[in-house]
Amino acid sequence: MTRDKDYRNTEYCPVMDRVEEQKKTLEKEIRSEYSRTKIVYNKVSNRNSVYHKKFAQIYNNKCAYCGALWGLLPVESFEVDHFLNEASFPNTTEGRIEAGKMINLTWSCISCNRGKCGIMIKPPYDDLLNVDNGNIATVFSVC
Repeated sequence: MTRDKDYRNTEYCPVMDRVEEQKKTLEKEIRSEYSRTKIVYNKVSNRNSVYHKKFAQIYNNKCAYCGALWGLLPVESFEVDHFLNEASFPNTTEGRIEAGKMINLTWSCISCNRGKCGIMIKPPYDDLLNVDNGNIATVFSVC
């Protein structure tokens, strides 16, 4: 996908690249340091954690949904989001572990995260709206 086809990119912000691969690498790093960690979300959502900053960098410090840039908005305006909300998973320990896996996490501005909080994304829309592989940019276009 070219820069001009992805509404989240501007001439001032690098294109998100290899997001899924970078997330796998970060998850391996977390698991190597914290082998007993079940819910990766707990490690990357802590604002004081080095992993929080590394996670934001995977997304070039911009919201994966709208492209808002951390730096133009204060850090408090961004958070780690569950792409498929937690209510999409069973209300069990296993469900919380699945919801908190790196593959289900994304970097989001508060507006986008809170705006989609109750939306249940089900197949085939989970792939169509995927922010990590760029599919969401095919749904929305730049005018």
